[in-house]
Amino acid sequence: MAALTAPAAGKAEILLLVEAVLAWGPQALLAPSRDEAHYTVGKFTAHGRLIAGQLRALLHNSPADPHIAVRARAALGEADRRLPLPPPITQQQAVLRAQNLGRLIKALYRAVDLLVDEEARTAGRHTSGPGHPAKEYT
Repeated sequence: MAALTAPAAGKAEILLLVEAVLAWGPQALLAPSRDEAHYTVGKFTAHGRLIAGQLRALLHNSPADPHIAVRARAALGEADRRLPLPPPITQQQAVLRAQNLGRLIKALYRAVDLLVDEEARTAGRHTSGPGHPAKEYT
C-alpha cells in the first residue's frame, strides 16, 4: 500500500503551492509572471496525473463504499477532461488553468484520502484483537 500513496512532504508542498496559486489575482502584486504561471500549469498537470494514477489503482484494488467510489470516479472524470488540455496561450489563461488544476489536485487528494480511510476501516473490521477472536469457536 505504501507505494500507492504520495510522500507526505510532497503532498504538503504541493497543497501549499495550490493555496498560493489560488490566491493569485489580477493585481500586480499577486499576479504571477507568464513563465511562472505556465511552469505551474506544467507542474500541476504532472502531479495531477500522478495522483489520478494512484487514485485509479486504489479504486481498482479495494472494494470501496459506493458513495466514496462515486466521488472518486467523479474526480477521475474531471482529471480525464482537464489534464490532457493543450498548454494555455496567454498569462490570464495560464493563471486560470493553474487555479483550476489546483482545485482538481485538492479533489484528487480528498478522494485518495477517502479511499485510504475506507480501506483502513475495512481492514480494522477484519483483524483479530480485543472483541475480534482470532479463530472461530464451534
